[in-house]
Order: sequence, then C-alpha cells, then structure tokens
Amino acid sequence: MKAIITLLRAVAILLLSEKVNSFSSVNVTRLWKNDKFSNPNQTAVSKCLASGQSSSFPDSCRSFQSTDTRAACASSRTCCESCECEDDYPIYLVHLGKCVNVQELHSAVFGQGSNGCGARFEKKGDDDDFRDGRDDKDVCKAKKWTPPLIDFKKSSDPKVKFCRVKPKPDTESCDVEKARYLEYGQWRNITNFKQTFWAKKIKKDIHLQWNDSAVAHLTGNVIIINVSCKQKPKPGRKDFTSCFMFKTAGTHIGQ
Repeated sequence: MKAIITLLRAVAILLLSEKVNSFSSVNVTRLWKNDKFSNPNQTAVSKCLASGQSSSFPDSCRSFQSTDTRAACASSRTCCESCECEDDYPIYLVHLGKCVNVQELHSAVFGQGSNGCGARFEKKGDDDDFRDGRDDKDVCKAKKWTPPLIDFKKSSDPKVKFCRVKPKPDTESCDVEKARYLEYGQWRNITNFKQTFWAKKIKKDIHLQWNDSAVAHLTGNVIIINVSCKQKPKPGRKDFTSCFMFKTAGTHIGQ
C-alpha cells in the first residue's frame, strides 16, 4: 500500500509540474558576482525529486524551452532546484529566460548597439565594480565592469563617477529626473522617485541617497536612475545629463 501511495504521489507531482512549467514564476537573487535563480524547469526538478536522486543529470539548468540559459546548477542545491549564471553572463533577465552580459543588458534597456549609462558607482573598499582586478582603481576604466550590487540595508551614499563628461566635471549639484526598475519583463517608472532617491554633494563628489522605507520593495532588482547636473560656471564646462545602473541585493519574483 505504501508503495502505491508513493507512486501516485510521484505521478501527481509530475502532472502538476507540467502545468506549472508554462506559467511558473522564477525567484531571482541578485548577487555581487553571478545572479542565481530558481530552476524554471520544474518538470525536471520534480522528476529528480520523485526518483529520490540528489542531483540532476544532465544539468537541467542549462536550457529551458529551447533557450540556452547560460547557467549551471548551483552546486549546493538538490536536483538543480537553483541555477547560477555563468561568469561571462552574470545578470539574469526573467523575460529573456537567460543570463546576459553587460552589452546585452544595455541592448535590452536602451536598444541595440547602445553603450549604456555614462556614470558608474564607486564604492570605497568594495570589489563589486572591478571585475578585471583590484589594481584598477578607476571604475571608469574597468573593462569587465558590471552593475554593482547595492544593499539598501548596508550600503550608504555610494559615489557617482561621470565617466563620459569631458573635461572632468566640476559638478555643483545633480537632480534625479527619472528612476526605473525591471518588473515582469518591463521597465517600470518609479512614480514617487523624488521621494525615493536623491543626489547629494558631499565634499567634491555626488552621492546617491535613498528613503529606506520607499526602497523596501525594490530588493533583488535592476535599477536605472537618470540625473541632470549643473556645473560650476567655468569656461568650457556645460551642464549635462547622465544615468547610472545598479543591482539591488535580495530576491524578487519574476514571471
């Protein structure tokens, strides 16, 4: 009798997983290096669990619905319940169903061929921004740069460096003009962005600050902020606009 119950339970799991696979949500965890996400191939996971195996072979994280996910099974999880992006494609986009590199992320956000935002965060004491070695201290020159990870609970006042403004800017002030985040495959505007994010000049540099309660729902996401900046009145210097991009620590559910 126990064997029959076990068999029926396994069959029920498999039938349910077939239905879930077509519309299941994916939990995405943003990390400083390679993002992790729950395996969208729930059929493979359920079959593995029902068989009593501890690992999935072949790796069910490698592809899903004919898409190369550019990910592999996270070593610490049973039956590949969790997947991890490969080093060359560290950012997972749910609506594409795969991990992407920075150039592909820029195309997904700004259109094909875009070079992305002209500003980057410089987080003192962190390696998040320097994917090509600790000796390269100028984040604007980092060749393998990826959007840094900001932990709203721990990070504070990350400095913004404007990499494409020539000559080197002597910024007087910056105002946040727009803020967007990724949800269900679409970039959505943060309607109350002026109460959520703001730029503040501390000594000679511009830093990003935020309202802790207003950003609570933005964990595990990718955020883009547009700013307009005024320069000190000097010959050859003009006011300018720019943007910067970052990931937020934590997990969010995408579909």
